[in-house]
Parts: sequence; structure tokens; C-alpha cells
Amino acid sequence: MDPKRKIRAIVRRLEGSKMNTSDAIRELALFEGEFGHLSRELGQKGDAAYLLIRDPQQPGRWAVIATPGDRWFSLEVAGGYSIDQFEEDVTDEDMRRTIKKYVQVALAYFRDSPAPVRGRLTGRSSLRVETESGDVMLRKSLADDLRDLLRRRRSS
Repeated sequence: MDPKRKIRAIVRRLEGSKMNTSDAIRELALFEGEFGHLSRELGQKGDAAYLLIRDPQQPGRWAVIATPGDRWFSLEVAGGYSIDQFEEDVTDEDMRRTIKKYVQVALAYFRDSPAPVRGRLTGRSSLRVETESGDVMLRKSLADDLRDLLRRRRSS
């Protein structure tokens, strides 16, 4: 084991065993059976684990859950809508809970086909996904919203 990796392993033990990308892949793999007819791709890109879910009957529909195992979590769906969480010092249990929540949101996204909603004051686009635990709002990035606004103005 190279010295840097050994130091990181020691620090991880001292900090309470923070999850890493390999751990995140194992956690995401636990949910693969819950997606029924949906296709799944589990992998790693850079330092992040991801689970890509697609609907073979609707090729344009997809969702991807990604995390390096701590610090940040992301769920993005087709159309550029996402929910992201950035947090230092995430416990392993918090990480598992967040992954489970994002899996539930992804399942609800495929089950219900939510429609975009525009904010009354800001005009920003969101996607309301109804889950068993309540509604979750996925938002477009500000850059995507500005691009959409310019596209609508040009076409009118």
C-alpha cells in the first residue's frame, strides 16, 4: 500500500470510518432489485459512484444518483432537474439514508411522470416528485433556466 493511501486509511479509522467510493457503490448496488423493468448501470466516474436508471420503453427518461460516499449527493433526471446535498462530516448512516431517499425519489419519478412547474415569482422551473414521504422538488440550475428563458424569447 502506498504511503498516501495508508495515511488516508488511518485518518478514516480515526474519524469514524467515513465511507468512500467503493462503499458507495456497494450501497447503491443494494437497491438494484427495486427498479423492476428499468435498466440499471452501476459504476464509478472519477471519485464518484453512480447508479444510472433508464426506462427502456421511454429512451429519453433517465435518472442518475451519484456520490463519492461523503461530502455530496446528487440525483439528476432528464431535463436537467436535480436535487443536490453538500455537507461535511456526513456519517455513514446519514449517507445510507440519503441514498435511500434519492432511490425513492427516482422510483417515484419513473412511476408518476411528473410535469415541470414554474415558480410564480421567479419563473424558475422545478419538478415536483410525489413520494411516500412527501413531495420533493427537483430544480434546474440557474444556467439552464436562463438558457430556457432565452430560447423561449427567441421563439416568440
